Amino acid sequence: SCGWTGTVNDAQIAHQQNPVHERNRKIAAECRRLGIQHAVRTRVDLMEIPAIANLGADSCGQPLAYENTYNCEDCDVSWTDHWSCGVDTPCPCCGQDTAPEDMQLRISTLLTPLFEMLPEIAAEEALT
Repeated sequence: SCGWTGTVNDAQIAHQQNPVHERNRKIAAECRRLGIQHAVRTRVDLMEIPAIANLGADSCGQPLAYENTYNCEDCDVSWTDHWSCGVDTPCPCCGQDTAPEDMQLRISTLLTPLFEMLPEIAAEEALT
């Protein structure tokens, strides 16, 4: 026995049940499993991994993790582009904003679970 005779207070219980705390615990466990030793809080932090950095990054530093496939029905033109998300992009023919028809994750299956756990930005950055 550790000799502790105190009780768990409501703040400790709330901290343990906090969804952000739980997500961070899972992220840390996945990083340990993968042997990642640097701090990983967001998808931008994955850019320190060469296999992710080789994908390139958008203007916010997000990895270009998706290959999006587009088709402009007006022009009957199809194209693919690499993005950090499922963003609309202008048709190269007529300039009309076009939503992706398909998105394929370009990240290795080994890193996919960690990538999908991570937010694009840290929770505290989202509040500012």
